[in-house]
Formats: sequence, structure tokens, C-alpha cells
Amino acid sequence: MKYLVISIAIFTLSILAGHYFAIEEKDLANKILDQFFSQFNLEVSTLELFLFIFINNALKAFIAIITGLLFGIFPILFLYINGFLIGMLITLKLSEIGFYKILALILPHGIIEIPAVILSASYGIELGILVIKKISGEEVEIKKSLRKFLTTYLKAILPMLLIAALIETFITPIIASLF
Repeated sequence: MKYLVISIAIFTLSILAGHYFAIEEKDLANKILDQFFSQFNLEVSTLELFLFIFINNALKAFIAIITGLLFGIFPILFLYINGFLIGMLITLKLSEIGFYKILALILPHGIIEIPAVILSASYGIELGILVIKKISGEEVEIKKSLRKFLTTYLKAILPMLLIAALIETFITPIIASLF
């Protein structure tokens, strides 16, 4: 629970950092977002888009857990970068498309996807702390924790990301078109 709270705090603070960065450095923030989203500028079918979103999110969540073994650095960066991008995006698009359209574009799938991502990163951070404790000579069971986290990944996080990808691909566009 402690690592989940830490992960939520990192994610929230990074959204705020992205928000303030977009206010102070609007041109640079626009360039960063344009560059980031250019990698997703795909001409694909709806099914291919769904598979891309699901596989991309599932792989990143898995990597956030596993790379926690490297002292928890990657999961922290993963949370920070994602939150920072969301903060910039919301800030820059708010005046352009409005608050309700932003909510319509993020909330339907984000209500499932964001907790799954935060949970994955919190497991990675916890693994990092366990590695540090092990190096410090403490008795910890890294393998047992890793097994537990990967089981949760398969049984809970992966299904959450599957549902989120379905919503993002098939439902979010419909809801967003209403605004």
C-alpha cells in the first residue's frame, strides 16, 4: 500500500509539473507533444489500433514491474514521464478543445488504464526497494514478491489494460464525438 501511495504521489506531482511546464514553455511543450504523438500517427484499422494500444500498454506495464529490479528507477521515470505528458497535454489542449472534451478523451479508458499503470509502477518501485534492502544485508524475498507481482499482472493488470484498450479504441471516440 505504501508504494501505491508513493506511485500516486509521483504521478500526481508529475501531472502538475507538466501543467506548469506547458504554461511556462508553451512552444517547447507543443514540440515535445508533437514529437511524442508523431510515433502514434498510424494508418491502421480499428482492430490494429486496439492491438497496438493493448500491446504497448501491456508491455510498458510489464517492463515497469521487471525493471524495478534495477533499484526502482525505471518505474519512477515511467510514472513521471506519463504524468508529465498528461499534464502538458491537458494544459495545452484545454483552451483548444475544452474541459469536457478532454475529460471525454481521457476518462472513459483512463479510469481503468491509469490505475493499472500506477499499480504496475508501484510493484516495480517495491521491487527496487527490496533489491536495495537485499544489498544492505536485510532478509527479503525478492523472488516471492516478483512472483506475486507477476501473478497480479496476469490476473488483474493485464485484464484491466485489455478492457481499457477496448474502451479507448471503440467507446472513447464515440463519447468524445458528443462534445
